Amino acid sequence: MTSNIENSAEYNYFRSSVPLRVILVDSSSFSPGWKVYDCGPKHIRSPLIFLPPVSGTADIFFQLMLNLSRKGYRTLSAEHPPYWNVQDWCEGFRKLLDHYEFEKVHLFGASLA
Repeated sequence: MTSNIENSAEYNYFRSSVPLRVILVDSSSFSPGWKVYDCGPKHIRSPLIFLPPVSGTADIFFQLMLNLSRKGYRTLSAEHPPYWNVQDWCEGFRKLLDHYEFEKVHLFGASLA
């Protein structure tokens, strides 16, 4: 069963114009990597990063990402792979930030994010 959102023109535009990338930051072959949508001007080095709730996926922020990118902001939505403790999650997130070489970031988390 699909939701009305998944069938909306705006969601379909997001999925067709913003690629889902998988960023591998851990050396473990068991880690599937971070799933990241990167939307907006790539020259911006201090983006807003959305962290979805534990039960959510990276695309839940698609409307915010599209609207902010239209105003010139860069946004990312990052869905984390399984981590078994907070320290490992923080280390994985730091490696994700290092991958992008950001100067600074702004965080927006939902629920336990």
